[in-house]
Amino acid sequence: MSLKPKFKIAEKYLESKELPLQHLDELIALREQSIEVKAKKLLKQ
Repeated sequence: MSLKPKFKIAEKYLESKELPLQHLDELIALREQSIEVKAKKLLKQ
């Protein structure tokens, strides 16, 4: 599953300076999720 499309959407919101809090929460959740995935991969190595 690729997160890139969602990040592209988030970037557009950030550029337009009209980022609703709901979308900001989603962006933070996505970032935390990707960090978690990276951490798990590192632990497996």
